[in-house]
Amino acid sequence: ELGFHYRAIKHFIDRERRAFDAGHGVTAPAARPSVDVMGPPSSQSGDPEGPAELKLRGRTVGQSLYCMALTGGLEELLDVYRAAVLQVEQQVLGAPLPVLSRLHTCFGDFKVLLPQVHRLVYEVAGLQARQSLQVSSLMVLLADRSRCGVPVVESCMTRLLWHCNQVLVNQVASWVVHGVLMDPHGEFFIQPSASAPPRQRRRTSDTGGAAAAANGGPAGEAPAHERPDETSVYNEWHEGFKVVCEGLPPTISPDLAEHLKFIGKAVRLLRNPAGAFQGQQLLPYRDTLEFAKALRLLAAQPLLNRVALERTVAAIRSKVAALLWQLVVVRGQLLMHLAAVKDYFLLAKGEFYHNFLVDARHIMGLPPREATADADVGDLFQGSAAKSTAQHDSLFSLFHLHWSKEPLKLKLDEKRDIEVPRFDENWDDLYLEYSVEWPLGLIISNKHLAKYNALFQFLLRLKRVQLRLEESWMSLRSVCSDRAKARTSGGGSVLELLMPLRQWMAHLVNNLQIYIQVDVIESNYSQLESSISAAQDFAAAERAHSACLHSLMQQSFLNVGRISRCFTNIFRQVQELCVLVDSLHHPAADLHSPAALSQAARIHEAFMQEVKQLNVNLQSSRLQDHNKAPYLRQFLMRINYNGYAEQKLSITSS
Repeated sequence: ELGFHYRAIKHFIDRERRAFDAGHGVTAPAARPSVDVMGPPSSQSGDPEGPAELKLRGRTVGQSLYCMALTGGLEELLDVYRAAVLQVEQQVLGAPLPVLSRLHTCFGDFKVLLPQVHRLVYEVAGLQARQSLQVSSLMVLLADRSRCGVPVVESCMTRLLWHCNQVLVNQVASWVVHGVLMDPHGEFFIQPSASAPPRQRRRTSDTGGAAAAANGGPAGEAPAHERPDETSVYNEWHEGFKVVCEGLPPTISPDLAEHLKFIGKAVRLLRNPAGAFQGQQLLPYRDTLEFAKALRLLAAQPLLNRVALERTVAAIRSKVAALLWQLVVVRGQLLMHLAAVKDYFLLAKGEFYHNFLVDARHIMGLPPREATADADVGDLFQGSAAKSTAQHDSLFSLFHLHWSKEPLKLKLDEKRDIEVPRFDENWDDLYLEYSVEWPLGLIISNKHLAKYNALFQFLLRLKRVQLRLEESWMSLRSVCSDRAKARTSGGGSVLELLMPLRQWMAHLVNNLQIYIQVDVIESNYSQLESSISAAQDFAAAERAHSACLHSLMQQSFLNVGRISRCFTNIFRQVQELCVLVDSLHHPAADLHSPAALSQAARIHEAFMQEVKQLNVNLQSSRLQDHNKAPYLRQFLMRINYNGYAEQKLSITSS
């Protein structure tokens, strides 16, 4: 019986090793006939199958570091069994002959142990046959059998689990210490994403580099001819790696896996920086030694302790995050660049944009010419800096204004687009291009820039609406001061409708701009500045920036489609009013014209209906939550100053 179990276990070991050697180009010796380990451990008939095949039901076996570690533990067990057999053989050959009960005593532990190990091998082979053997299933299988209540079986299974954990700890160490995925068979729970560049996928799984690292070499540092550029580094940081949740061992929680992914990415970045830091070693060698020492202590334990592993990873993550924070926030001057983003994307530099829109008035008053529109607005944008404080801004050269023929598709998330209120179909699709200096792209990603551009377009259109209303006010004053028209205006003039309507529009637009610029942008940016300065941790700074941008989008109502559509309709009514006012400058314009009176009345009615709908939307329970829009009540109070809005809306309703 013991011989049957021994041969079955030995057959499994030999087959795994031959398959592993064949997969790595090593010529294995010819296989001898062996018992069928596919049969259940209780069956002892097992007819030989002939030479063991490298394929098991159509699937290659042995292509696993963890299975090889398991075979190493099984071979260790069989060595102990063979030593016991030799000891019994010496006793039998010696004199006097031992009694049979004594011989049975020598194999007592193996009578309990070998059937259990044979059953384990049978289950592993069954998982291989079903092509469902993963690291997680193998680890769970060993962990469950190590808690059986039989000391000898528990000790053996714990030792087998220890062998497999050595592979896990070595893979974690290679990734955490050197930023290299030592994973030739795709078993590690951190994998390169499908979108990763081919060169990155080769370098992340460079087992040769990992071997060099084990000998003290700089495994994570790429050769000089393979230095990554800024774009590839950004792509790798944001989308280069993923956590395969179904492959997580029982000792690795999803949160711990995310921490490990962050550490490995940070180590790769610190070892191979780009931009102005290219060629510098930003990860001190002493820290690398500390990381490796901490993980070696974990590997030396008889059983991998989950709590100890989490504490070790937390300590390493804290150190790496602090180094990354120092790189991005301090050396990269993140706060200065975020201030520039606020100045130009969020129109905080108001005098600059006022000069730009005044200079661009004659161009934006005509349809754009596709061949020159982009260059026209770009030149005006750069030229306006000389008339404002932007000329002394060293970061202004990083921003460039462009015109797009088609509206930009700006994503709020994977499923929803951002609906930016529209004003002028000809010139609405202006957008800013920002050349993000390395390493600031780690925090200000392309997805963030898309949201910043949505805010920029909204604020620029709002600014244009405000200036258009100011121009219409000057036009109305000019019309009223015209003596010839003043003598004939009398009662029933179109001016009696246009003057208060323009005032009501300006009241709404001005207060909306104050709300967004002061209550939303300035308050959120001040909070962002404080959070980043106090963080001392890259991940905390990254979360603070993402939370700030999310709040800007939410409190500006760009994530609520029905409110954006209300603003679009309101802007359209403003445009129609301004066109009507411009038409009154004509010498032949009749202020008592039924057509002008009818058009003014229609604009007034449509505008008041949109304001009424906007008021209903802003007072919805969804937006009244303080966390979503903490300053919304102040905005509503400004609009309804001294009951102004309620009076206007009640008159319209009546």
